[in-house]
Amino acid sequence: MNGKMKRARSGFICVLVAIASVSGVNANDPRTHLDPSPRNSTPNSVNSSSGRLHPFAKDARHWSLTEGFSRSPTKGDVYLTQLHVSRYFRDNLAILFGGTIGYADAKRADGGVFGGPELGVRWHFAQDEKWSTFLDGSIGAVFHEEAITPDSLRFNFDLQLGVGVTYHLSRQAMVLGGLRSFHLSNARIQGKDNNLGFDAPLIYVGLMWTF
Repeated sequence: MNGKMKRARSGFICVLVAIASVSGVNANDPRTHLDPSPRNSTPNSVNSSSGRLHPFAKDARHWSLTEGFSRSPTKGDVYLTQLHVSRYFRDNLAILFGGTIGYADAKRADGGVFGGPELGVRWHFAQDEKWSTFLDGSIGAVFHEEAITPDSLRFNFDLQLGVGVTYHLSRQAMVLGGLRSFHLSNARIQGKDNNLGFDAPLIYVGLMWTF
């Protein structure tokens, strides 16, 4: 990985630590605890019947910033930063809009920086006062500085599908993390001989906060 990417990743980690520190100041204040449990949720409302905020109710909105890593034994390593805005169109079910920027430390080519827009969905299928578990998936279109293999293009579709968890730090902030299947390919737009993609697990961690 080049020096610019190393400095960028160090800066990202510092930002995560700073936000987590600020967000955790009121984490033990009972007035700021979230209450996303199904028994207290009110359909079509951001507030639960207990008077506490239900973070995944209809019309709730969140920012999320995550850092991920994926390794293929034959293709190399991928470092991924994703920034998303989520809007819940029904309780516990959201649409995600955003983008990704990453760095491919490719084994068979020069690799380099890549990025592009993404669209996804997230479903929180189990939750309690402090945590939730979810399934999510996304599709994106990314453009590479250099192809990740000699038999690839500089354009790829980015497909991700996996499971994750959230944990409440405060009234507005949550930490999240999980595991996804990560796929890059160009859908054979120039034939199968130019579509040697990337497939590997992706592990990620980050922060999510309401606005």
